[in-house]
Amino acid sequence: FRSWFALSQSLFRGDRAPTLVALQRIRDVEPCPAMERDMLLKIARKALGDGEAWAAQATALLRSKTISTDDAVLEAQRLLQRARSIPVLLAEEKSISAMLEDRAHRYCVCKLFNDGNFMISCDECKDWFHGACVNVPPEIGKELQSYMCPSCSQKRGVSYQYA
Repeated sequence: FRSWFALSQSLFRGDRAPTLVALQRIRDVEPCPAMERDMLLKIARKALGDGEAWAAQATALLRSKTISTDDAVLEAQRLLQRARSIPVLLAEEKSISAMLEDRAHRYCVCKLFNDGNFMISCDECKDWFHGACVNVPPEIGKELQSYMCPSCSQKRGVSYQYA
């Protein structure tokens, strides 16, 4: 109980919110009767539930291919507003913010949003692609002097370099 109590106190002390993974570790500790009465456990459980629900909604939005641009912007704004009331570091918040900065513009062969991860522009068609979707890792893409996407490579009759 003492080690659990010290861990849970350290998570909610200071100016950094805990991560979902840290809260999941607390949840997974076998509770004893004294822990069940502890207010920190109740706070941690509530924060974990709220954070997991928020993350699931954010992930669904980022992966949605059917939501309209206007609805995506509104949903992203709503999610970011709600995130402010959840005392947890939410990894997807960066992706939702990046999507919102681009006003939910769709990119890439996948036709999904900018998620804040590495993207690369084709020098031929000027379209943008998620590095992961076109097999270009950030460490390689950032060093390239020029880039031709799979579609432009096919139109020019050259093999795509990163297939």
